[in-house]
Amino acid sequence: MKLWPSKYNYWHRLDSGYTFINNFLTGALDFLESKTWDLMLGKKFKEVDSNPLSNLIERGYYYKDPDKEKKLFTELFKNFSIKANDRPVRYVICPTYSCNLNCTYCFEKDTLSGNKKDMDEGLLKASLESMKTISKKINKDIHSIELFGGEPLLPKNKNIVRKILEFAVEKDAKITIVTNGVFVGDFVDILGPVKDNIEMLQITIDGPESIHDKRRIHFSGKGSFTEISKSIDDLLENKINTNARINIDMENIEYLPEIYDYMMKKDWIGHPSFKVKPSLVTDHSTLEYIHPVIEEEKLLERLISIYDTNSELEKLFGFYSFKPLRHIQEVLNGAPNVSP
Repeated sequence: MKLWPSKYNYWHRLDSGYTFINNFLTGALDFLESKTWDLMLGKKFKEVDSNPLSNLIERGYYYKDPDKEKKLFTELFKNFSIKANDRPVRYVICPTYSCNLNCTYCFEKDTLSGNKKDMDEGLLKASLESMKTISKKINKDIHSIELFGGEPLLPKNKNIVRKILEFAVEKDAKITIVTNGVFVGDFVDILGPVKDNIEMLQITIDGPESIHDKRRIHFSGKGSFTEISKSIDDLLENKINTNARINIDMENIEYLPEIYDYMMKKDWIGHPSFKVKPSLVTDHSTLEYIHPVIEEEKLLERLISIYDTNSELEKLFGFYSFKPLRHIQEVLNGAPNVSP
């Protein structure tokens, strides 16, 4: 029998007994006896039992027809294009590129040294009109609007933010806001009335106060923990959907149990409007970051060791930030193969 291996195969030998195999085109993920995989790599197909051999062909690791993978790629790309066109249209608005904090790992530091520009009334009007024009042209509703920056919730931009929120409600669009949270208290009066449209307000808290205040600091060097903690209290008191993000790296990962305890004492965890997820600090630019960005697997090893002694953290935080591991877990738990 003549077979052709997929050019999208990836494998990693776990031990002498088993090999982990994955196909990047089909999304197939399997564990196979190493001796069987060695025979496949050696093209000794006649020596492979019929059951695993047929499974390897069915799962897209090997083909009887060398052109079949090209046809599959074309079909998957066509389906991907259809799905892409069916996706809801999301818009992102930056009311300003200014920011009141000087976080150690910020990937927008170059914008801080440049000409800080705030959105004025004319630019806002043009932006909103453009959104309406685009939506009409592609015959799709405005599904959601995200406020980003810089820091979108600066008091000087409150009137602009108010008009964006009003526009979102008018179009029945979901609202997402990514904020450092320092000035949230100044915006609760305009966020509260539109809370049914607020899908998520993301606010970052990077550990207990002593750790957070080394990382998310004002330009004066003062920390922001107290202000941000108060902002989360205000949001939850007003039942506004709040996602706390913990940006983790080797500087603060050991303190996850402490921030968990703090959130429990504040009664945030368990509140119907509160969610929390760790997120990896990654290098989004060529800018120097004060703490080296390390390999994900090293951070994962530390996280697993923390979970070993703090099972409640694993239940709450899980492994959501580690996309390859999340993919493996989803497939092993019965999810269909993920598109390439």
